[in-house]
Amino acid sequence: MSESLSNMVYDVLLDRILSNKILPGEFINRRKLAAELGVSVAPVLEAMVLMENEGLLETLPRTGTRVTIVRDTDISGTLLIREALECLAARMYCGEPLKRKLSTLIPLAQQVDSAPPRSHAYFSLDRQLHRQMVDLCGCEVYSREYDRITKLSLFHNTNKLITSSDAEDRQNHSDLLIALSEAAPDDAYRLMHNHIISGKGVLALTRDRMPSVFDCLQSDE
Repeated sequence: MSESLSNMVYDVLLDRILSNKILPGEFINRRKLAAELGVSVAPVLEAMVLMENEGLLETLPRTGTRVTIVRDTDISGTLLIREALECLAARMYCGEPLKRKLSTLIPLAQQVDSAPPRSHAYFSLDRQLHRQMVDLCGCEVYSREYDRITKLSLFHNTNKLITSSDAEDRQNHSDLLIALSEAAPDDAYRLMHNHIISGKGVLALTRDRMPSVFDCLQSDE
């Protein structure tokens, strides 16, 4: 029962954060929220701890818990690190290793592509798919670092920094998987790079002012 209540509180808070009913920097009164939702403080605390672990909330000592303040440069910088991890991973699993997993990954990719842009369902499915692709590297440390960098907040907070028209320009995930399954390593890197920045609008422009990992590697040759 406690778990279902905390899930309910989580969903309510997430909807309010994504819809800007609770703004970045705004503090959340757990007792007031518990009374409003007709639950005890315990499931509210459980939901808030989970959201803090995901980067959606942050607790300030002797002050309280608030919605995390995120700037476009914060997201763009994290996007750069995500590119480094995912593009190098794509070089490792492209071709036959990915081809053997297509029957499992394509249905999930189709779910991502059919989800409404900028929705909770889209961000959650997108993160799940990309994590499974990184897992193809067979390196637990690599997957763990991917989780650390791409907390759910990265996916949800892009909602606040890109427009609906930008989001509609996102590349198709099913097409990406098929292309990567046939690609050589360098081509796989470029395919993943283009996919990650697609649909990001101003975030992609900010990120593109920073050199990519591939650019750095090329400059050292």
